[in-house]
Amino acid sequence: MKHIQRTIAALLALVMILVLLPQAVAQADDVVQIANYEQLKAFAARVNGGETTLNAKLTADITCTDKTWTPIGTYYQPYMGTFDGQGHTIKGLSNAEVDYSGLSDDDDAYIGLFGRISSRGTVEDAAAEYPLWVGGVQVTAENAGDVLGDGKVKFEITEDGERVLTLNNAKITGYNADYDSPANISIQKEKWALTIKLIGENTLSGAKYGIEWDDPTTESKLTLNGGGTLKVNSTVSAIAISAHILI
Repeated sequence: MKHIQRTIAALLALVMILVLLPQAVAQADDVVQIANYEQLKAFAARVNGGETTLNAKLTADITCTDKTWTPIGTYYQPYMGTFDGQGHTIKGLSNAEVDYSGLSDDDDAYIGLFGRISSRGTVEDAAAEYPLWVGGVQVTAENAGDVLGDGKVKFEITEDGERVLTLNNAKITGYNADYDSPANISIQKEKWALTIKLIGENTLSGAKYGIEWDDPTTESKLTLNGGGTLKVNSTVSAIAISAHILI
């Protein structure tokens, strides 16, 4: 009788293992599939709500259809998962205003597809657009490491959330027949704070404005640092805010 009971107990344990095993595998492989903007917003809400280790994959190109966007990851809830863009592009975020509802004051400077990413978080192959143009070329996650393809201009978001545009002996031209084109501004930024790090001798030339941005608030401040120099040859002004000449 005891032998039969032990056999039944062993069989029940085996059944439980077989039932639980697929569930464990499913949890380990659980990746949020994102195919449209609504799903992207839902993913952002889950991460900002505390599910910071969620993994995700883009399965299609996505265009922002709203006037507002809340970045993925916050100052107190940085993103810690793996976001695989699979080569897809996210467009339109540079035209959206940031929705700060539910965020803290510390999140003011963190604007973009991701607000803040932990050192444990990873973003792969996601060609997100940033509200920043260099020589008429919009900066994206795809070209950020070498914006103009000459190895002299790169953009990065540090672990602390600082957005840095590095010019390393760069010569940037911006002339375009369309007077209002971004290509007629050597460096144009919108909406968020930017640091321009200067290495060596750098030149902005041939454009209406050398550097132009549309928001004079503290959250959108411009900082220049580094040991290099910057020479600006422009047809209207070197630096302007919303086309109002500063220098």
